[in-house]
Amino acid sequence: MELSEKIQSLRKKKGMSQEALAEKLNVSRQAVSKWELGVSVPDVDKIVLMSDLFGVTTDYLLKRQEEIPEKEENVIYVKEVRNWVYERKSSRTLFGLPLYHIHFEGRSDVGGVRIGFRGKAEGIIAIGARAKGVLAIGFLAKGILAFGNLAVGLYAIGNVAVGNKIALGNYAVGHIAIGNSVNGVKEMILQDANFSDMDVETVRRLIQQEFPKTWKWILKLFTMW
Repeated sequence: MELSEKIQSLRKKKGMSQEALAEKLNVSRQAVSKWELGVSVPDVDKIVLMSDLFGVTTDYLLKRQEEIPEKEENVIYVKEVRNWVYERKSSRTLFGLPLYHIHFEGRSDVGGVRIGFRGKAEGIIAIGARAKGVLAIGFLAKGILAFGNLAVGLYAIGNVAVGNKIALGNYAVGHIAIGNSVNGVKEMILQDANFSDMDVETVRRLIQQEFPKTWKWILKLFTMW
């Protein structure tokens, strides 16, 4: 490949017009045109400038033999993502269910940032994204006593709480419904999403009036806010 052909090829690969190359080299467009037509050749100082500009050696520009110019390496950055699982399950069972079952699954990048979250747990005490048990804690929780974003149970506490007896949540449905938006036989409407405006004594009397045999720890649970 002749010098004229190399200049034209490298210029086009760089996405430059003859005018743009001429401006970089401080020459006229006509000079570049003559180089590419083989009518004239650039001075040595222009050869050196072009080798820097195009990222090739002066030998490549001046020698007649074929030589592959150095190519810019394309670097692809890949973020490693791996699955992770945490699970603990009791070997002892009651009514066919393990005494406890904790199960979380997810995906995280190498920096440990979680980008996924799931996990199903069933047991007397169940903790997971989806939890089902006597005591259930999870994003979706179902049990006698349930805590979660969506909690369903005999007693339920969560963002959305559905309780057969008592429900406490931003949206609460139950015989006794306590929260910002409520639906129940006995209702207590709160203004604060964190339940800080709850009248604890009123809630305690209400629960004792409706369900006098309520366990003390359940009573404390619903009046701890």
